[in-house]
Amino acid sequence: MRIFETCKYFAYFLHIKVILCGHIEVLQEINNFAAAMKRILLTSIGLVSLTLAIVGIFLPILPTTPFLLMSAAIFLKNSPRLYEWLMSHPKLGTYIKNYTEHKHIPLRAKVVSLSLVWISLSYCAFGIADHWLLSVMFLAIAIGVSIHILSFK
Repeated sequence: MRIFETCKYFAYFLHIKVILCGHIEVLQEINNFAAAMKRILLTSIGLVSLTLAIVGIFLPILPTTPFLLMSAAIFLKNSPRLYEWLMSHPKLGTYIKNYTEHKHIPLRAKVVSLSLVWISLSYCAFGIADHWLLSVMFLAIAIGVSIHILSFK
């Protein structure tokens, strides 16, 4: 976000300078360049998120659905072609549609998620936490996440 603000202030400074000089074409080129850089950056972030989602299908440690949702949101605003490809994909598109339209998480994903949450947070609560308040906090987080995951169909 900081880089966009810097580009904005730089463009504003050049805008004043360009208006004083009377060269509107330069300002349009600067705006086009800033828009292209933003599009490239957001597309890159979306592709990294998509890669993490695909890796998450095979590794139960990485969550698939949140990374797919982030990719879809970025592609919806930034690249309609990639968004259409993602939504029409036979495997990846079903994850997003199930979550957004039907509030559905596959049973395997629920089992894996709940197992990992309870194993890791139980270990943290009983093996790592040295104060009883931390143990209660870890267990409360596990209960909250479990209720959230089980609230989906």
